[in-house]
Amino acid sequence: MPFIAKSAMPSGPDPVAEHQVFHGAARGGHTLITAAPGYLLTEGLSAALQRQGHRVLWLRLGPEDRDPGVLLLSLIAAARRYQPQFGERTLGLMRTNPGPISGWPLMFTGLAEEFCELLSKPVALVLQHAHHLEQARSTLQLLGCHLLSPLADRMACIITSSRALPAATMPASIVHRSARDLRLADTSISSLLQPTAPDLSNGRLRQIAGLCQGQAALLAAAGAARAELGPAVVERGLVRQRIRRTFSGSWRRRGWRRSTLMGGGRSVWRFASATPTPPSRPPSSAWAAFRRARGCNHWPTGGCVSARSGRLHFAQRSSAGGFSVMT
Repeated sequence: MPFIAKSAMPSGPDPVAEHQVFHGAARGGHTLITAAPGYLLTEGLSAALQRQGHRVLWLRLGPEDRDPGVLLLSLIAAARRYQPQFGERTLGLMRTNPGPISGWPLMFTGLAEEFCELLSKPVALVLQHAHHLEQARSTLQLLGCHLLSPLADRMACIITSSRALPAATMPASIVHRSARDLRLADTSISSLLQPTAPDLSNGRLRQIAGLCQGQAALLAAAGAARAELGPAVVERGLVRQRIRRTFSGSWRRRGWRRSTLMGGGRSVWRFASATPTPPSRPPSSAWAAFRRARGCNHWPTGGCVSARSGRLHFAQRSSAGGFSVMT
């Protein structure tokens, strides 16, 4: 029995998930979207395809689909959600003329013909997580040349991958989209947040936009956190992020470098200086931000920074003449 979740279509429309790239892909043709997961919310892609009136065949590829026979069975199982008898000819061909003996191109071409017969109503095929096939170039070529190419003018096909796929394995007419195309502009983030958080100031909206870095998934998480946990939780997160960025940017400019202690998982800022007299405390701007947030009024060169210092625990000179801060 096939694993049903493998071909289940995402649901739950969210305005944050919508994007013009999805609307363009839903109009037809073949589209390859290469981007990290945070940039691509599949709910938006699913909503765009349904809005165009497509019957959507959704398949989440996995490492097991590197085998051509398993990939064929996965595609047939996805189509059988709409037509229970789909793929009978291809299955019969696989039984009488096994792919390893007769060759797999015949099987993929036969399945493409069956897909064409399924097109009494507009159909869209979505292949998610195609990067799992990256290490099986021959399987990717079978998919691109013998299945997708014959369907180029017949149905919309969207392939998503978190890593670049070999161009030679994809149909020549395929449209390439990347994280740059999916990145949300700061103005878009502000307009998406305002209906659910009208009380946010412009400064806070800019901070959230900077925190999300154009990724729709992070924006959706920020909105959900505000709705479920309250605005105070998001405010505290923004303050911590500002402090962390202040320390990180200012310290790096002054020669500090971050490393992780073995075993404990704690971070350490080290000042690698060739001079015999290392600085007695971190740069003033970083220290001022930390003091305001934590109520610290001194920076001893050895020992605890403050009983209420939170993540910044200890500062001391090293025997080599450097300076480190544990966080």
